[in-house]
Amino acid sequence: MTKFKNIVSIIDKIPFEIDGVKYLRIVKSIKVPRITFIKGTISGKYRGDLLPISDNFHRADFYDFEIYEAFVSEAETRRVIPFEPLERKQFPKEKLPANLNVHILHFNETFGINILEPAIYDFKSDPKLIQVEDKEVFGSFTGVITGYIYDYEEQIDDSEVIEIKDKEFVSAESKVSCESSGIATGKIEKQGKYYREEFKCKNHEDTVWGGWKNLNNTSGVVKDVGPGCISILSSILGILFLVFILLSFLPSLPYIGIGLIFLMLLNFIQPILKWVFRIIGILFILALVFSLIDLFRNPSTYIPKPRVEDHAEEKLDKDFVIPKDTITKDTFFKDSIITRKRIWKDYDGIQYTGQYSMSLNSIIKSSQYKSSFQIPNNISSPYSYMVHSIKEYDKNNLNGLYKMFDSIQKGNSLNKMKFAEVVVSFVQDIPYYLILDSDCDPNLYNNNFVKEYLNSKEARCYGYQKFGINTPLEFIASLKGDCDTRTLLLYTIFDHYGYDVVLMSSEEYGHSILGINLPYNGMSYEYNDSRYVLWETTSPNLRPGIISDKLSNLNYWKISLKSKNHGQ
Repeated sequence: MTKFKNIVSIIDKIPFEIDGVKYLRIVKSIKVPRITFIKGTISGKYRGDLLPISDNFHRADFYDFEIYEAFVSEAETRRVIPFEPLERKQFPKEKLPANLNVHILHFNETFGINILEPAIYDFKSDPKLIQVEDKEVFGSFTGVITGYIYDYEEQIDDSEVIEIKDKEFVSAESKVSCESSGIATGKIEKQGKYYREEFKCKNHEDTVWGGWKNLNNTSGVVKDVGPGCISILSSILGILFLVFILLSFLPSLPYIGIGLIFLMLLNFIQPILKWVFRIIGILFILALVFSLIDLFRNPSTYIPKPRVEDHAEEKLDKDFVIPKDTITKDTFFKDSIITRKRIWKDYDGIQYTGQYSMSLNSIIKSSQYKSSFQIPNNISSPYSYMVHSIKEYDKNNLNGLYKMFDSIQKGNSLNKMKFAEVVVSFVQDIPYYLILDSDCDPNLYNNNFVKEYLNSKEARCYGYQKFGINTPLEFIASLKGDCDTRTLLLYTIFDHYGYDVVLMSSEEYGHSILGINLPYNGMSYEYNDSRYVLWETTSPNLRPGIISDKLSNLNYWKISLKSKNHGQ
């Protein structure tokens, strides 16, 4: 059994003085491991890659598999003394994961836990229930399991007191100085061509800013940052460009451009005309407000360009839907090209523009495939089987989307992590639509989230979609998708580019998120010595590793799809 150590960390340093002698009280958090041994009846499911031994048949003895779902009942627990090994044939340990995630029924309550160093005896799997799908095998099993779980009890220790010299003494109101832990919080501050990152402190919960770095050379740290001639020139060019845009799109407001030029000139002499500059700035803002009011009163003077544009010959907008009532397997449509244009920003505010095309027939066939798809009754994990089948059908029909991302990656020289952020922010930027397999009537559903969402003013819903999901092709054509629609598209894209990714699903939370094996900070899911950082796909600007506390219990999540690629 692994030996667990106490986790000790300093949480505060409190200075005080007694009879003129100055001291520092060290407050520590001590987390003491607590071990509980467990024994019970285990049942669960496994899957693996089939290894053929001839061209005509397969044998169950010749496949390597992994347990991915387990449930323990009739559990016994105790402290200090482990359960003795059973004198029966033990299931090979190398077939078990290091940490076995299971649900356990104990005192009529169900808990999600990790059983460490599990040993399974009397392993039984009915050969008649084994399912073979392509090159994968699925089955269920029963047995007896022993092992242990552990958690920590936190204790606060303030017994350590040290004497300090005058120069080391700080007032009781001051905080402990911060030493950077090297773990970034994700916040970045920019000034001109330089930037700096915020880091967590090593000994307490505060944060500290790192040194300034050059945007064009991240290895160069500078001590001070000034505006410089290049920065001023960039500001002038930016203002002129803004004037050009305003004059192009708001022809009824040409005086705004003149005002901006005048303000730019005043910027150079603002130390002399400080108050004049402020007054003129206020007048400019008032003029802009009155101009916008006039604009809304006379809307014909301004025609906004849509953010989603279709091919001119097709004249389709983002509300494009497939006429499902007229579609059968024998229905023939004259093929045509659908083109989408997208404009979005990544987490650093950098804007990307791209367009992709797909054929109308490929979208229709994808929709037909989903509508006619049936899940066999003997499938142990219907949801995993469904999303895997849809992904396999659509993955070779997304070449237009792949070409767009190829161009963006090559044109911006994006590394693996930056490219992943561009792809996910592309999907996060698309407005959320709830996809349902029935009508969008809140009275039809008992699920709290669905009912509350459909009753909200911001509700967007797309009903009568089989399985309550859009295929990747349907999604990029209609731009309507909820959590599993978005996650399935991203999983398909990243699998195409060779990333190590997983599609995570939770029946408890009724939600789906992406997991990616990249060195991001934040919440992650451990599986087979790999760390998959969790990534929410339904809201804009959510960085990897940031997950709501309401969805943070990892025992309620499981892997529904996993890519074959394990390299970085």
